[in-house]
Amino acid sequence: AFEKKGDISSSLLALRRLSKDYPDSKWVNDARFKIGTLLVREKEYKAAIEEFRRIVTASKDRPDLVADSLSYIGQCYEGLGDQAQASKAYLRVIKEYPESEAADWARFRKGGQAYKQKNYHQAIEYYQAVAIGGRSKELSARAQYSLGECLMAKGDLDEAIAEYLKIGYLYPEQKEWAAKGQFQAAQIYERQERLMEAEKIYEMIIKTHKEGEIAKLAKKRLS
Repeated sequence: AFEKKGDISSSLLALRRLSKDYPDSKWVNDARFKIGTLLVREKEYKAAIEEFRRIVTASKDRPDLVADSLSYIGQCYEGLGDQAQASKAYLRVIKEYPESEAADWARFRKGGQAYKQKNYHQAIEYYQAVAIGGRSKELSARAQYSLGECLMAKGDLDEAIAEYLKIGYLYPEQKEWAAKGQFQAAQIYERQERLMEAEKIYEMIIKTHKEGEIAKLAKKRLS
C-alpha cells in the first residue's frame, strides 16, 4: 500500500520489520527481494547487494529467486560502475541457471557491456541468444533491436536494416519495438539516399501507429 502511494521509505520500513520479526517465515526471502528491488529503484546499490546476497545464501531451494537476485546484483554493480563484478554476477547466472529468464536478462546485459566496449562480435552473440531463445517476447524484441544497433555501429548497414525490420515479423505484438526498428531502418535508407524505401517505411509507421510519438517523428521526416 505504501509503495502504491509512492512512499518507498515506509515500504522499506514495513518489509524490514517483517523480515526481522519473522526470520523463519517462508516469505522472509520474498520480503528481502522486495527490499532489494526498492533499494535499486532508490539507487542504493550497496545496500541492495547485501539483501540480494543474503537471498543467494539462504534460498538454495528456490533457484528462480537466486537467479533473479544474482541478476540484480549484476545490475547494482553496473550502477556502481564496477563492470568486472557485474560481469561476474551475470556469468554466474548464465552458467548456473541457463534456462531461467534471469539468464536471458544476464545475456542481454552482457551484450550491453560488450557493445559499450565496441566488442560488437561478442555483443551480437549475446543478443542473438536472447532474440532466438528468450523467454520474454519483450526482451527478445529489445535484443533484436540491439542486434541492429551492433550492425549499424559496425557499418554493416544493409544487415542492420534487415535485423531492424525483422522485429515486426518475429514479434508483431511488440509494437513499440517494431516501430523503433522500422524507424531506424528508414533512417539508414535516408543515409544511403534510398529515399523511396525510407518514404514507404515512414508511411507504414504513420498508418500503423497513427498518433504515437514514433508516428510524429515519421511525419517530420516525410515533411
